[in-house]
Parts: sequence; structure tokens; C-alpha cells
Amino acid sequence: MLKPLFKIHLKNNDFSKDSVPLKELKMLLLVREIDDLIFNNFPIEKFGKDENEILRVKGSKTLMEAFETVNGGKFDVEQVFQKVKFIGIENTEIKLHIWQNDLEKYLEARGVYNFKYDLLSDTFHLGRKLVNEIFSKKYYDYLQFTLEYLMKKKKRKTMQYRIIMKDNENLIRGLTTKSYNNYDNHLAIYLALLALHNFLDENPFTFRIEEAYLTDSFIRIFIKQEDPYIIYLDNIPHKIYIGGLISNSEIRGKAFTFEFRYHLVDPEGNELKATIKDSIFNIQHNLKIDKVKEALKNVHKIEELVSKIKSQILLINSTQKLTETRVHYIFNKLITSRDKNGFTKETKQQFKRLSKNKIIDNSMSLINAFNKISDVVTDIDERIFLEKVFASVLEDWIKREKNYG
Repeated sequence: MLKPLFKIHLKNNDFSKDSVPLKELKMLLLVREIDDLIFNNFPIEKFGKDENEILRVKGSKTLMEAFETVNGGKFDVEQVFQKVKFIGIENTEIKLHIWQNDLEKYLEARGVYNFKYDLLSDTFHLGRKLVNEIFSKKYYDYLQFTLEYLMKKKKRKTMQYRIIMKDNENLIRGLTTKSYNNYDNHLAIYLALLALHNFLDENPFTFRIEEAYLTDSFIRIFIKQEDPYIIYLDNIPHKIYIGGLISNSEIRGKAFTFEFRYHLVDPEGNELKATIKDSIFNIQHNLKIDKVKEALKNVHKIEELVSKIKSQILLINSTQKLTETRVHYIFNKLITSRDKNGFTKETKQQFKRLSKNKIIDNSMSLINAFNKISDVVTDIDERIFLEKVFASVLEDWIKREKNYG
């Protein structure tokens, strides 16, 4: 994950058990056309008996209070390239003057995060390798000539500059096209909590917020069942907690997603945590409102996924010792992963050390092995990716069990 400008990380004990009345979700909404559209299409009264009903997700009060602290100082400027000027480079980032039609003056702003790639690679199609060379060798005269030429060539193209203020400086955290719908973090929280409330109103689950990583541009919110299912593996009781992961990004390239997540816990407290990729809904930021409505209905897939996971876990004897083949398979999956959102080189080196030193071996159970592998991953997005790898590994093994017994 990119290092955020503003962040707050809440864990288990940081959350009170308090929830908020449904009507308090309105406080998330801003005075914007997209917010009005969301509120009109997803009115609170549609998701509860009345707006004074208490939201059925424990910890939501703490979540909303924390979110307020990282969500300020943001605004957007839409402008054609004809009214944008390159003014220089500062700290290896592009600085621009962007004309503000409403204020009739230029806004001076400097890029942060991946803005230079958003502009040069994604918008003007300069290769990332070339962009890196320009900045590493400080070919800034060439950059200025190229950028001014390309802006003039596409002078009527409108882009949205996503601005945030920090220390009295305007920073461009993202660049999007007109087709990008600003399903921002506050709307993701509003929609996800409403959809969950609607689901919980009809189903006998009790959910609480287990963890939340909130930043100025990204959110990751982990939801967990309070009371686990008990499942017997080799006559030994294990706990299964089901839940979900809510993710969103306000800058280019990421979607608003809700993914099914589960924990399998053995009597010693070892945990196997898995997240099933794109399992409930995936809302791209170019989706129209009718498609968003259809996607949110998929929250009811939780019931189906609970039944599926409970039956699948019984197919894998998780208390049985790992075979050499399975140990090799796990590490091969981790070390050879090429997903751009996956593991850093440093994390892969740690996996290699675990493998080389035989810290994970065939004397361990599946849960114990996954628990020890998880200990070396601390970055939140790498943790999520690891859980998705675990889910993929288990799915593959289950297929093999079904096919070969």
C-alpha cells in the first residue's frame, strides 16, 4: 500500500460495542450530486423499520468517529488540459497550475502517490520505464517539452484532479476521467453498512467490526461474526468465524469490494484466516447506479458461502500433518506469485527463509502452518493478499480431495 498522508488503524480492543442509529449514516453524506443520487436510490427507510433503528453492526460508532478524522480537506477540480499548466518539479513530483472555473483563478498543486504515472503513463501513454528514467536522470526539460506538447494536443480532454490539503499545500492524490464515478470512502461505508444491516435483519448473525485501516484515500474494514460455529475435525472441536472485508479506493485503479472472509481456529488458538477474492460484490467506479443496486443485493450470498465453507472444511482433514508435497505447494504459491498487488521482494525473501530453514514442515497441521506463515506478514494489503492465497490453496486442495479422495 502507498504510504498514506493521513491514517488511523483501529484493532479489536479499540472498538466499543456501540452502534449508531441508522439516521446517523446520513452524516456521512456530502453536498454533491453523486451523494444525492446515492441517497435517493438507497434511502435509509428502505433498509430498516425506521431511521431510529440501531445499525446491526457493532463497533460502527467507533468506526464513524475515527473516519471523520481522516476524511477532511478533500475536493476535486475538473478541467480541460487547455487550462492546466506545467510549472515545475518538486521532490520528484510534478507541479501544476489548474484553472478553477468557480473561483476564476489558478490552483497550484503538487502530485503525490502515483499521480505522475496517472498523468504520464495512463493518460498520455508514456511507458513506466521511460517515466522512471526521466525522473531518475532528471530529464526535466524533456519532460516539460513533452508534457506541454501532449497537453496542447489533447487540450479539450477533461480530467478530474483529486486534491487534498496538507500543511497548507494542495496535493494531487489522483487523476480520473469523466466516466469515473466518485464512489468515495464515505459512500462505500454508507452503502456497505446499509446492505449489511438489511442482511442481518433477515438472518441470525451478529457482526462486529474487528479491525479498520482508514486513510485519506483507502479503506479496509474487517467484519467478524461474534459467536462462532463449532465444527468437529477428527472429533476435536474447532471454531469457525465468518465475516467480510470491505475495501475501497478514491484514486484510480481500485474498486469498491466486499469479500467473504473466514477464520478457522484450533483448540490451541492457531488461526487459519482466508479471504475469497471478489466473492460478494465488486463495484468498479465506472458502474452506473442500477448496476450498483444489483451488486449490493449480492450481500445475501453470505448465507450460501457459509454453507459452502463449512462443508468444504470437512473435506480437508486440517488436523492431519502436512505432506512434503503440500508444504512445497504452499511455498511455491507464495514465492512465485506475480500479482502486482501481491508480496514485496522483502516478504518473498522471508518466505524463502521459512522454507529453507524448514520452519514449516510436515510435522505441522494445516492450521498451525498457515498461522506461522501469517506471522511474517505485517503490511495490511499483503496480509489480505496472503489470505486470498490461502483461500486459493484450500480451494485447490478441496477439488483434489473430491476428484481423488
